[in-house]
Amino acid sequence: MKSLSKGRYMLVLISMCGVIACSLGLATNVAGLFFDPVAKEFGILRGSVSLTLTLTNLIYPLGGFLVFRLIDKLGIKPALIVMSALVIGSTAALAFAQNIIVMYVICAVRGIASGMLGIVFATTIINRWFYKNAGLFTSIAMAFSGLAGAVFSPMISGVIQAAGWRQAYLFTALLAILCCLPSILFVPSADPHTIHTAAYGEQAMEAETERENHGAKKNSDAQVDRRLFILVSLFPLAVAAATAFPQHFPGVAEAYGKAASVGALMLSITMLMNSLGKILYGILSDHFGTRISISLYCVLITAGLLVMIVSSSALMMYICCALIGLSYGASTVGVVSLTKDTFGMEAYDKVYPVLSMGGNISNALMSTIIGYMYDFTGGYLLPLGFIAVMTACSAGLVQVIFRKKTSGNR
Repeated sequence: MKSLSKGRYMLVLISMCGVIACSLGLATNVAGLFFDPVAKEFGILRGSVSLTLTLTNLIYPLGGFLVFRLIDKLGIKPALIVMSALVIGSTAALAFAQNIIVMYVICAVRGIASGMLGIVFATTIINRWFYKNAGLFTSIAMAFSGLAGAVFSPMISGVIQAAGWRQAYLFTALLAILCCLPSILFVPSADPHTIHTAAYGEQAMEAETERENHGAKKNSDAQVDRRLFILVSLFPLAVAAATAFPQHFPGVAEAYGKAASVGALMLSITMLMNSLGKILYGILSDHFGTRISISLYCVLITAGLLVMIVSSSALMMYICCALIGLSYGASTVGVVSLTKDTFGMEAYDKVYPVLSMGGNISNALMSTIIGYMYDFTGGYLLPLGFIAVMTACSAGLVQVIFRKKTSGNR
């Protein structure tokens, strides 16, 4: 079994960074830029336009169930071309929509396509191609969802201001081409072993055999022990609740009597931690394991939520926002590592889409629930306390999952 040069492995990683930048950064993280101009041209409410993003996010996980079926049927290269064409084509098609109903239909197609060329695909490829430091490399790729939003948002906003939102969608489609192209060019197989190539850091065939047997055992245990699967399924539902809160930070700042600039900075700090927190999680999980890393994140997120309840100073709110920003890492790469550790790679592409869907649904529902809590109580203390309890329960769930997993393997 041959081993490639480090540069070839890094091209695979770069390809997955592009996939995440396209499927999350361009498909969801810049969507808000279009809400106001589209609403004004169509003469509809901004909320009606924002429903396009809700629709995309809810349908996104469905693509994860289809991606490897498509790859098995067509092969890696043709499948990547089809998935990329669907994402790029649907993005460009939004430029020609004449009403919001057409946009809903296009965004449904875009959501499925982005889901296929998204987290399930990218994380599976990384975990198959990288035996060493897989947690770090997964985190680096996932960080590109936030980095792409930060880099592309000013560019797309500039096009909207200069040429209008329709041309901006065409420009976004061009960016999607640039993001998808490396995966088409540099990913030769969904699994390196099928082309007689060792994963990065895999030293010998014995290590491969041990890894496959270990994964197969975990897969068998996961199918037999349905209670373990239910426990793991509850984790993304609980931990993803905190990711719905940052979009309310401008309102939190206003409720605490702060200037609008404070709310904007709170959101910026959170988005920065969106990317940095994912990379940090990868480093921690590679050195200390999933149980310690994800438990630490849950504790820190809970602390940030609780401190925000009792302190209204701008400095403390900024610190709390940084801690709450870790929720993105816990709900993405944390769920990835928890799935892999619990069920192994043999069952990963079957189990993870279910967990990802749970996290997406939790985020979508909590965003609305937080708004209603504010409407009924006139403040954010109840939402903060409620999400803090859910995040603390997430930490407890991790302990139960690993105890159950350990006792099941005896």
